[in-house]
Amino acid sequence: MSQRLLEEDSGRSTVDQPDGNGAAAADFAGGLPVTETTPRPAEPPAKRTPARRAPWAPWMEVVLADWRARWPAAFTKPVPLAVGISGHIKTVLRAEGKVVDRKTIGVTLHRWTMHGTYLRAVVRGELRRNLDGSAAGVPDEAARQYAQTVLDERAARRAAKARAAEDVGKPL
Repeated sequence: MSQRLLEEDSGRSTVDQPDGNGAAAADFAGGLPVTETTPRPAEPPAKRTPARRAPWAPWMEVVLADWRARWPAAFTKPVPLAVGISGHIKTVLRAEGKVVDRKTIGVTLHRWTMHGTYLRAVVRGELRRNLDGSAAGVPDEAARQYAQTVLDERAARRAAKARAAEDVGKPL
C-alpha cells in the first residue's frame, strides 16, 4: 500500500490514508498516531422556538401544588371535576382552619377547568370526580358541547394565526 507524506502549515507530518477518504489522517509527531479531523463548515444557528410562558401563574402553582398533595386523584391529571367542587374545597379548607379566599379558589378552578386537557376529557365524557377520586357522574351534554365549542374556537384562532404568519412573507 502506498502512503503519501504531506507537510501541513502547522509543521506536523501527516500521512494520507490509503482508503483515499482524506477525512482523517494519522499524525506521527511524537510517535503516537492521532486522529485529526477536517474542519467542518459552520452550521447555521439552530432555530429557537419561542419561549412558552408558564402554564400557571406562580401563586396559582403554589395553590395547585397544595391541591395535588391533598387530592391527587382530582388534581394530578385533569379529569372532569364534580359539579360544585369549589364548595367542597372551601368546606375542607375551613375545617382545617385555613383562610379561604373565594377569588383564589375561583380563578384557580377556572384556569384548571379551561385547560385543553381538561376540556378534551369532558368532551370524551370521562367520569366526573370528587376530591377523593370517587365517581360523581358523567358530564351532561351541555357541558360536553360547551367544551367542544371552546376547543373549536381555540383551533380556529390558532389556524388564523398560522395563516397570518404565512401571509407575512408573501408579496401583496
